[in-house]
Amino acid sequence: VVQRALASMRDNREFAGLSASAEARSVGDLLYGVNMTRAYTLAAQARGFQGVLSVGRVQTPILGLVVRRDRDFEAHTKSYYYTVSGQFSFAGLTFPARYQIGEGDPVDEQRRLIDRNFATAVAGAVQGQPARIASAKTTAKEAAPPLPYNLLKLQTDAARKFGYKPNQVKDITQALREKHRLITYNRSDSEYLSDEQHADAPGVLAAVAATVPMLAAIAQRADPAIKSRAFNSQKVSAHHAIIPTEATADFAALTEPLADWPDGELLARAYVAQFWPANQYDQTEIEIEVAGHAFAARGKVVTKPGWTVLYKNDVGNEDIAEDEDTLAADLRSIASGMAGQCLSASADQQETKPKPLYTMATLLTDLTRVAKYVRDERLRKRRIEKDKGKAGEHGGIGTPATRDSIIATLFDRGFLIEKGKNIVSSPQARGF
Repeated sequence: VVQRALASMRDNREFAGLSASAEARSVGDLLYGVNMTRAYTLAAQARGFQGVLSVGRVQTPILGLVVRRDRDFEAHTKSYYYTVSGQFSFAGLTFPARYQIGEGDPVDEQRRLIDRNFATAVAGAVQGQPARIASAKTTAKEAAPPLPYNLLKLQTDAARKFGYKPNQVKDITQALREKHRLITYNRSDSEYLSDEQHADAPGVLAAVAATVPMLAAIAQRADPAIKSRAFNSQKVSAHHAIIPTEATADFAALTEPLADWPDGELLARAYVAQFWPANQYDQTEIEIEVAGHAFAARGKVVTKPGWTVLYKNDVGNEDIAEDEDTLAADLRSIASGMAGQCLSASADQQETKPKPLYTMATLLTDLTRVAKYVRDERLRKRRIEKDKGKAGEHGGIGTPATRDSIIATLFDRGFLIEKGKNIVSSPQARGF
């Protein structure tokens, strides 16, 4: 790796902008943080508050996200909407389909039916009626494995799966990198690898097989000749994704908490997955006409599981989560023009729910896309443009290397508290 870097050195003038940007952030932290902290603290003390109200360029917007989410959650007023679904039979095959909103239907801003009588009338009109397949199309598709980890994505998964705090993940990966030499630079914001790193695959896969017992079999079955989308030098910036190195160790002998870090597999599994075949499946899209109304169904049949066998027990992983509207059913035999019947139909009442309180995983994820909360269109666009070309960042705030320490600071200062698995704001934070 070092030899490759030395062979492709670039003029430092190309990176002058990075230096200027770092200096600007430092000056901004000083001018904004120090002065605003003094102003708010003195104003609060004039009202009898004892202590310091710390303001930070990144810290305070993060706190604002949590406070707003808490307030919205508590202020939510439930309302109702309706879904209409039918059970259909075609050529001996029975499957459900969902009503498709039509022109003039009584809907809310999210195009959900809000009139109970209308929904009930649709269900009554189609039940027991003859139906026809208006269109049916089956497409062969494939899905690539999830990209390797950057620090934020690793912290998010570790929080979701194991309840790890972001600073714990950073500390553990720091030890794995510096003390044991088992992983590459751990504070990276990239999910990609350089094209040149593909040549290292046999050595890294062998090291994974030797070091992580629970992944030995899948690492040995991996094909180092496969080159996934992760290998793309154009998408590697200052650092590449966090991956295992060619170093080996006795995994069971690693000191706590490294021995169970997280299950000892997240980083290694993501790397190994790059050398397994794509997940292949057939997706069938069906549109049904019945009594003047339209219904639709989508079915999926896996033809080759590929890399998904590595993630089969990974509940809740957004990279592999199934669309709830997709049926695990084989609809490939359904063809346009087929005649059938709507066996039954129902109109079901659904209750609107507020956005859930933050967990560590969802807060970390939201920090990569805070632009969606910015009301000023000009500033929103600038924040998105800032992250152009950065995989996993869509107008975020903070960096993977700093977010964990900032969140830890908010806890230390009593602004954030844990409530079960949720992160909520303290009364002091709301008053602030």
